[in-house]
Amino acid sequence: MGLEGDWDEIVSDVRKSYPDRKIEEREDTIEVSFDPSTFLTLKKNGFVEGSMPKHHFESSKADKVNVRDGITVIRGENFEYLFKET
Repeated sequence: MGLEGDWDEIVSDVRKSYPDRKIEEREDTIEVSFDPSTFLTLKKNGFVEGSMPKHHFESSKADKVNVRDGITVIRGENFEYLFKET
């Protein structure tokens, strides 16, 4: 489980989909900041965290991420999380 196998593609898709946002990338993490209360964090080991003013999501069991046109869909065995830039 985890995102290791697709990591380079995920990072590339995040950078293409959110070109005007602050993006911090480390060896095993990429974080997109939209404003102080809105962010999306993805880690190679499958940890994901998304936060917006009215909700917060966190899981350590993501195994698939699709990013396209400001929409990020994160999937795991028992969940699907949609992060959409407004």
